[in-house]
Amino acid sequence: MKKKPAEDEITTLLGEGASFEGDLTFTGSVRVDGRLKGRISSGEATLVVGKGGHVSGEVTVANLVLSGTMSGTVTVSGLTRLVTESDFSGDLTTGRLLCEDGAMVQGTFAVGKAPQTRTKK
Repeated sequence: MKKKPAEDEITTLLGEGASFEGDLTFTGSVRVDGRLKGRISSGEATLVVGKGGHVSGEVTVANLVLSGTMSGTVTVSGLTRLVTESDFSGDLTTGRLLCEDGAMVQGTFAVGKAPQTRTKK
């Protein structure tokens, strides 16, 4: 019987010095300490970008913890945490945002529920 990983358990690691370019789909939690470029998607998982990690591209995840560098179009259904000394540039849509003092941010941000469109009667 396959055991389901704990929510905060890292199930995949892209280590320091490693790089990956392409489409990445995953479950569980992924930690990036190297370089990752491309389309990253997992509607129910967490992406952790370590202090030396660099991620760029189109990202869709449930939760994000950024300690390193990230750029691109990012959609997070749950919590985005920008840790001190992290560097984010791009477009971020997130359910909740925690931005620590010292985090560098540049771009557009949409936090909370997306506005509902009204239909004309």
